[in-house]
Amino acid sequence: MTATSTPIHTDYQQALARREAELRSLMSLATQASESVDDGEVSDFKDIAAVDAQGEVDEARVWSATQELAQVQAAYARLREGTYGTCQDCGEPIEPARLLALPEAAFCTSCQSAHERRRPA
Repeated sequence: MTATSTPIHTDYQQALARREAELRSLMSLATQASESVDDGEVSDFKDIAAVDAQGEVDEARVWSATQELAQVQAAYARLREGTYGTCQDCGEPIEPARLLALPEAAFCTSCQSAHERRRPA
C-alpha cells in the first residue's frame, strides 16, 4: 500500500486515530481513578484490599494501553513509509477487514497466530 491518500487509506488513518483516542481516554480515566482513590478515605481492611486491587487493575490497563499505543504509533510510521497493510513477517497483504478491526496490526492472521503460539503463556 502506498502513502497516497486513497479513500481506503483514509479509512485506515481514521481507524488508527479512533483507536489512539480510545487508548488515550482509557489511560486518562484509569489514571484519574487511581488518583481519586488515593484521595479517598479508607475505613477498614476490606476497603484497603479493594483499593489495592483496583489500583493493580488500573495499572494493568494503563500498561496494556501504553503497549497498544506504541503499536498504533508504529502503524502511523508504516503509513508514512508506505508499508502499512503489508505483513512484517511474510510480506503478504494484511486482510482489509483485519486492518479495520485492528488498525495497528503489523502481521497477517497466519503470522499473528504463529507469534501467539511462540509466546509463553
